[in-house]
Amino acid sequence: MAKPYQHLTEGNRIIIAHEFSKNATVTEIAQTLQVHRTTIAREVRRNADDNGPYDAERAHLRAQQRRSSQRDGSAPVPQIAAPTIFLRSKGWCSKMVFNQN
Repeated sequence: MAKPYQHLTEGNRIIIAHEFSKNATVTEIAQTLQVHRTTIAREVRRNADDNGPYDAERAHLRAQQRRSSQRDGSAPVPQIAAPTIFLRSKGWCSKMVFNQN
């Protein structure tokens, strides 16, 4: 039977960073945390910095941001939405906002 899904904790991320600093492999880290190796690989791929090693604090912050943006069930608001909302609040209709005749 499969293990129930759980998010990685901040403590897990600290362990990942520490183990990577000791040149541990993804498989070794996964065994330490008792998770599948793809969980670790995905975590590092999502949160590694282009300029340096995996950073646990930054990774945890990014994970929290991803979860909070998905929690309300809506997609992230595109940048164009703010000016559109402003113009609509000033009485502009959709045709005027998008310059349609």
